[in-house]
Amino acid sequence: MTGDLARRKLIPGLLHLDQAGLMPDCRIIGTALDELDDGAFRGHVRTALAEFARVPVEEAAWRAFSDRLAYVCSRADRLANGVAIAEQALGSDARRLHYLAVPPA
Repeated sequence: MTGDLARRKLIPGLLHLDQAGLMPDCRIIGTALDELDDGAFRGHVRTALAEFARVPVEEAAWRAFSDRLAYVCSRADRLANGVAIAEQALGSDARRLHYLAVPPA
């Protein structure tokens, strides 16, 4: 979730859905081969929103949205553990939505 499509479209779109009240209680787990922690990922998302969001992002909206964000490196064991942690936080009714993109290279 560190690529150009995510920065330009996916991240701003998710924020817009959240601000419109159309996103249920969820966790957004970014993943890529980059070794980032949650804080660095949130910084990446904040930069993307500053550049590509259609309207300025209010601080309160950012705090609420950023609480949903986590990052896990795309190694299979780490990703499975990150998803399990998010599902535990949401409870037994948690559902999954996967979006994966493969770089052209």
